[in-house]
Amino acid sequence: MKNPPATIPSENSTPAVARPTETAPQRMARRQKNYTAMKEAILCAVPATIIMLKDKSGNEKPFLTKEFWMHIAREMGIQVHLETDVDVTIRDIDTVKVIYRATLGTASSVGDGACDFEEPGITKTYHNVRSRAHTRGMVRAIRALVGFGERSMDVVDARGYTGDEG
Repeated sequence: MKNPPATIPSENSTPAVARPTETAPQRMARRQKNYTAMKEAILCAVPATIIMLKDKSGNEKPFLTKEFWMHIAREMGIQVHLETDVDVTIRDIDTVKVIYRATLGTASSVGDGACDFEEPGITKTYHNVRSRAHTRGMVRAIRALVGFGERSMDVVDARGYTGDEG
């Protein structure tokens, strides 16, 4: 038995029902609502992913840890990839510099991270310097993609909160 010939819809045929197009502000509001719900769920399940620190004025501010951002990336399906990893010397100080890219659908962002052997508060091993640079780059890429202005522990130095939202 032969297959019937394919039919091509005419201009007068009824088109499939199209869903209304979501505007950019609507999409952003939906994503922020989803992010907020996910944040609350993560903080409830793993309270240690948020740390309260005092700023220069003595006011407590919440900071989200690397573990929080890893949960966000995993639950939202964000892909995070290392793009650049170099060891450089800046003003006679050995430094590790990295760039990560976080991607969700067609949106992406980059985050840079750096750490050097003169940074206070860490044991001066190559592993520790590399680890801190990679954590900063990865977290910044994720945060730039979905963070909605959140503060992260990667902006805190050994002396505590510096006020730098970088």
